[in-house]
Amino acid sequence: MKAKQYEIRYVSLRTGLNPHRIRAWERRYGAVCPVRTRTNRRLYAESDIQRLRLLREAVEAGHRISGIGRLSTAALKKLVLRDTGGDGSGNAPKTTMGPTSVVHSIKALKIEAYRAVEALDTAAFKKGLEHAAAAFPRRRFLEDFLSPLFANIGKAWSAGALSIACEHMASAVARSFLGDLLQQETTVESGARILVATPAGHRHEIGALVSALCASEAGWFPVYLGPDLPAREIVAAARRVSGRAVALSIGHDSRRAALCGELRKLHKGLNGSAVLLAGGPGIHAVRDDLKGIDIRWCAGLSDFSRQLRHLRTDPLPKGGPP
Repeated sequence: MKAKQYEIRYVSLRTGLNPHRIRAWERRYGAVCPVRTRTNRRLYAESDIQRLRLLREAVEAGHRISGIGRLSTAALKKLVLRDTGGDGSGNAPKTTMGPTSVVHSIKALKIEAYRAVEALDTAAFKKGLEHAAAAFPRRRFLEDFLSPLFANIGKAWSAGALSIACEHMASAVARSFLGDLLQQETTVESGARILVATPAGHRHEIGALVSALCASEAGWFPVYLGPDLPAREIVAAARRVSGRAVALSIGHDSRRAALCGELRKLHKGLNGSAVLLAGGPGIHAVRDDLKGIDIRWCAGLSDFSRQLRHLRTDPLPKGGPP
């Protein structure tokens, strides 16, 4: 009888490791060797899941993945038994890295990444993003590392403490990095579709890319449309792919009347067939003007993720599929 094999999303749920981290450990350190399908999808055995859980425990206890990634499973079990108090089965250990240590690590990585931006060191900044994405679960990487990092970059640029060249470099590197993550996350087309974009006139897309990744993490299939998109184009795209939700990332912009107009057009065009969500620093300027319109305002990534989880279990909007 052929042994059961599992796709990476299931392995991620079983191990507590996000798919990017699993792939990074496999590629860089030979942690596991999944088989490949004809379409190049990874398939993992139960033994791979056990091994990844053991590696997670050892890393959380303070070991470097570079030093233990190629150890035998038997050696990993001994290591976990000796150092973490675990039972050697790959289950959660009795003692793991505490919240304070994790917060300290995220803070240190943010400082290093910001310094790389100040120095216009593209390679160091990209390496910092890779390190953080591999070191922490996806939601923690997005909510506690990347979003605060870019908030600090934006504030420093506005205050004149950071040059526009530095801000552009950071955005360009992050845009490419997050785009690669998003492409990896959506190889299996499952889940309700959510379209993600920025409205017309809004060209900063880091928030939108982060929102698309959060949507994927919440079990949706994101259709990423990119920045600066007119309402009529978003509506047409929603109809084409039968989108159940549309998420807009709204940055700071002085053209308040134009933004309100675009949101009204989008709401009217969707006509209740898809839920409209909006988040980002720019929503505070228009919320009061749009009180009569059914837009689900998101106060940060945690709130966005929470609303998406609830929407997955709700019935379709009253208008039905677009």
